[in-house]
Amino acid sequence: MPTAEQNIRRALKCLALDRSISITSFEDDAVYGWPDLAHSLFVRCIREQWVPDIVTAAQAFHGTVLAMREPGGVRPAMQVYFIPAPGAYFIGIDLDEEAPALRHPINTLRHGWRVLWKTVTRRQKDQDFIARLLDKRFGPEVADG
Repeated sequence: MPTAEQNIRRALKCLALDRSISITSFEDDAVYGWPDLAHSLFVRCIREQWVPDIVTAAQAFHGTVLAMREPGGVRPAMQVYFIPAPGAYFIGIDLDEEAPALRHPINTLRHGWRVLWKTVTRRQKDQDFIARLLDKRFGPEVADG
C-alpha cells in the first residue's frame, strides 16, 4: 500500500513542484518541509489562484491561518498550508480525496463527510484510494529506472 509521502511526492512531481519543497518529516496523511529559495510553491498557489481555506478551518486542522487548495474540483486535490517559523515559514502538504468548492457542491458535501468520519473514527485517509485517484488524474505510475 502506498504511503502519504509516496502519493504526495508523486503528485508534486506530476505538477512539476517536486523541487519546490525539501521534505523533512511526514505523518500518516501529510508531509512537512522547507520551501525552495524561490518560494515557487507559494508563488504558484498565488498565480494559479489556489483557493484559500476558511481561516478557522486552517487554524483548527493545521495550526495556521493560511492554507490553500488546488482549484477546479480536481481529485485528489493538493492542500498546502504555510506555517509561520522564525524569519521564514514551514510547509505542510496533504492530498484530499476531493476539495470543498462552491462550484462543486457534491465535493463539498463529500469532503465534509470524510472530515467528520475521520474525526469520529480517528482513521487516516485511504492512501490506496488516493493512489487510484492519482492514476485517473495523471495516468498510471511508471517506475523510475
